[in-house]
Amino acid sequence: MKRLKAFTKLAFRYLRYYFKAQTCYDIQSPFITQLAKEVIEDDRCYYIFEKAEIVRSALLRDDRKIKITDYGAGSTINPALERTVKDVARHSAIPAKNGRFLFRLVKFHQPENMLELGTSLGISSMYQKAGALNSRMCTIEGCPCTATIASEMFAAIDLPNLHQLVGPFREMLPKALSKLSPLSYLYVDGDHRKDASIEYFNTCLPHANQDSLFVIADIYWSEEMEVAWKKMKAHPQISLSIDFFHFGLLFFRKETGAKKHYTIIPSRYKPWKKSK
Repeated sequence: MKRLKAFTKLAFRYLRYYFKAQTCYDIQSPFITQLAKEVIEDDRCYYIFEKAEIVRSALLRDDRKIKITDYGAGSTINPALERTVKDVARHSAIPAKNGRFLFRLVKFHQPENMLELGTSLGISSMYQKAGALNSRMCTIEGCPCTATIASEMFAAIDLPNLHQLVGPFREMLPKALSKLSPLSYLYVDGDHRKDASIEYFNTCLPHANQDSLFVIADIYWSEEMEVAWKKMKAHPQISLSIDFFHFGLLFFRKETGAKKHYTIIPSRYKPWKKSK
């Protein structure tokens, strides 16, 4: 019943997002139009897609049991403190569709210094790092056992300058930021509590510049995350925000003038827009 209630709430949030959303054919901004076309309209396959999904397939067959250390809001699917690797891969690892979104986003943005909060099993890290092979990337995971599995996966794929830190975000962030300033790219996909998410955002803010991009995952995961997303996009340093439902993008671009917010959906979900 609890799971059904959560699903119903998410479905309602999606419908609200859907009816509000524009496609790349509605938008006047050249920058936003280009971003939408390269990130959500591009249907080409890239080499990392197959590699990452081979890794996922191996994880989905892994029967090892691991102890879960969770410093955040926990899983809504399986909150057990001991889970098999394949269960974590099935319910907690980033879906292929979202991983490809992140790859294309990083490929479009081409950051120099990247930080991920929430490694999980490492699939999202692979997708993102492959989008900017010349970048430096640090990924932080709170759960030691999950981080160990991720490090095994990283060893199987040759992605240069990808480093991992293990421990609570609050403790690991200063160490990571000291090596990644200015912070060109931040991806937050862990904890999922309002106050904690805002705290991580605020901790990273002094390391951002006008070319930085902050990506917040699961902005509709809960009412708390919706509130956190609203507070982050309203921050005075944020000049532009984009709601892609599964992800919220925050930009610091000064040349955009007045603060702007877009809600964007792939054009295939509103095909009649193409004829306008």
